[in-house]
Amino acid sequence: MTVAKIHGAEYPLRKIFSNDFNFKIPLYQRPYSWTTEQAGELLDDLISFIGPDTDVSIDDLSPYFLGSIVLIKEESQPDAEVVDGQQRLTTLTILLSALRQTITTAAYSSGMTDYLYQEGKPLEGTANRYRLRLRERDAEFFRMYVQDAGQVTKLRKLNAGQLSDSQRNIRANAQLFLDSLEKLSEDQRVRLAQFIVKNCLLVVVSTPDLDSAYRIFSILNDRGLDLSHSDILKSEVIGRIPPQEQEAFNDKWEDAEEELGRDAFSDLFAHTRMIYRKAKAKETILKEFREFVIKKVGNAKTLINDVLIPFADAFATIQTASYESTAGAEQVNQMLKWLGRIDNTDWIPPAILYFARNKSDSKALHRFFSDLERLAAFLMVCRYGINERIERYGRLIDAIERDADLYADDSPLQLSEAECRLFVKELNGDIYRQVPKRRLYILLRLDSALSDGSATYDHGIISIEHVLPQTPPAESKWCEWFPSQELRDRWVHRLGNLLLLNHKKNSSASNYEFEKKKKSYFMKGGVSPFPLTTQAVGETEWTVDVLERRQKETLDTLKQTWRVNVETPVDEAVEETEAVDEADDSRSSFHLEMVPSLEKRFGKKFVKQTRSLWSADDESTLVSCQVSKEYERSGFQFWFGLIRATKEALEAHSEGYCAFGLGSAQKVLVIPFKRLAEYLPAMNSSDDEDGVVRHWHVCFREKGGGVELVLPPGEANVDVSEFVLQD
Repeated sequence: MTVAKIHGAEYPLRKIFSNDFNFKIPLYQRPYSWTTEQAGELLDDLISFIGPDTDVSIDDLSPYFLGSIVLIKEESQPDAEVVDGQQRLTTLTILLSALRQTITTAAYSSGMTDYLYQEGKPLEGTANRYRLRLRERDAEFFRMYVQDAGQVTKLRKLNAGQLSDSQRNIRANAQLFLDSLEKLSEDQRVRLAQFIVKNCLLVVVSTPDLDSAYRIFSILNDRGLDLSHSDILKSEVIGRIPPQEQEAFNDKWEDAEEELGRDAFSDLFAHTRMIYRKAKAKETILKEFREFVIKKVGNAKTLINDVLIPFADAFATIQTASYESTAGAEQVNQMLKWLGRIDNTDWIPPAILYFARNKSDSKALHRFFSDLERLAAFLMVCRYGINERIERYGRLIDAIERDADLYADDSPLQLSEAECRLFVKELNGDIYRQVPKRRLYILLRLDSALSDGSATYDHGIISIEHVLPQTPPAESKWCEWFPSQELRDRWVHRLGNLLLLNHKKNSSASNYEFEKKKKSYFMKGGVSPFPLTTQAVGETEWTVDVLERRQKETLDTLKQTWRVNVETPVDEAVEETEAVDEADDSRSSFHLEMVPSLEKRFGKKFVKQTRSLWSADDESTLVSCQVSKEYERSGFQFWFGLIRATKEALEAHSEGYCAFGLGSAQKVLVIPFKRLAEYLPAMNSSDDEDGVVRHWHVCFREKGGGVELVLPPGEANVDVSEFVLQD
């Protein structure tokens, strides 16, 4: 077996754009995509690197490294197929063309043409040989307006609306370069041109072997260059199609990419991998797409025609909620819009698969997406983790492929009785303790149901407000209606006490008396666009009796909306404690004692959010506070229960911390949640009857004057002494 030789060397641009190389962009490459942001940054960097001192010779300046390019090229031949480097080579060619146009000294400007093309010899019958040839769609445009002399300024007169995306980028970058260069002096333009051709370097990695070039391409992508897995897979898939058919299939590929947009098109490959793999990725998307999709489908044309194109069409419709049909389209799109508000995208692969198979049946689509939205909402509200979600959706994909009855009781699309009970339990609990996107989803879903589904939610701002304030003034009517802290804590964060506003929250207005709060805060301008809020404003008082009635009514509405037919006593307040086994009355006072230490540590005032969560008054920092007694155990001294709700809240905040009081509020650990989260998978946990983690066991012990995070046997303990607050 002959091993393909890989050659790598560093070249100045005067050698790159010379007879040594004849660059060609293969048709399977993506279009030219650099915008004025990248092009402008390149020019600014070059000008800055040269500096203003014209007395310094160009030869005395340090070289400027432009990166690397990957080619398929025989060592002794100039013909080079560009695998990676199209964006840089194209942008540099545009810059050289702009310099040729703006430099007025004929000796310099005429000499620059040689870097754009080798002039032909009419007497010998040879044509111009262009240093860089773009893809067929853009090659003639690029030659006419960029490479040929005296034409680049004509780009300004072209109608951008009649150009392709790549041609618009070429036009915009050329205009940017021309405008910027015209502001420089002639000496500055000449020095810049000299610096570019003499001091700017590219590393050229070449191999005559197609597979070797792709491997290099993949490695460069893994190291962070601007290549996506869709780019790599495109080159591989199109490369397997007979040459005479490649352009047609390349057009299909690019049409799908243009319809979705580059980022979403890249996501499509991850979703397609999930459809075929039906499990969480254990390797890179590239490896698993090759292993589970390309190998299974086999034929490259079949992969494009029967997989990528229909899946791309389905994904585009799902993303934009733009299904079209003679009947039932509005109902389908309504469910797609709700799914689009779910806080994860794990539901998308089964949605793509089902849509692609049933796109002409609006009734089937509406029924499926209605149940899929219920399943996605359940998994979100009940805080199922990514592994649990992917496992469930993997089983659903399998059921779709088998044409199983998706509406049978044991279908993965349906909720079991135990899951329905858990769903209602969460909805009947402290909804406001859910992370912001989840609690907003619940309330918008409720509000929509109250409006018979006719409400729209395109307001610039939608916020959630408590009717009963979180911290009512002691002499207020609120404290007359809810005389104990325990009673206020029971109701303040639940469904019946929450409503929606189409403006920002006002902390001072939140504590207004009920009548003033209704008129000046809830109903700005005299009306509210939210039925949920309008209902609350219709109440004359806000007592426990009112809340009990509203809790039942709102919960029943959601149960009907999501077709969850289980009974839950209205007065069954769902209360999770952050210390699980340590739910004594002294906990709140311990938390209060910890607050001064936190305020000193962060230099901010803190406000109580829930029993265990405290937020900086500017909302920049969120801290969970817990205090543990000292245990007489051989493995640990201090034990804390981190519940899912607290974990989710800290996870969603950019600056989340856990404050642990070791035996008292005087010895406190303040650990960044991101650091603690690294060790959660290794910790013991307690699960509910359905196997969902309720809380993680966080244990510490003192050792050698410091403190250790204690992990289960087989795992090394972690020194966390650096996080102990010092007096």
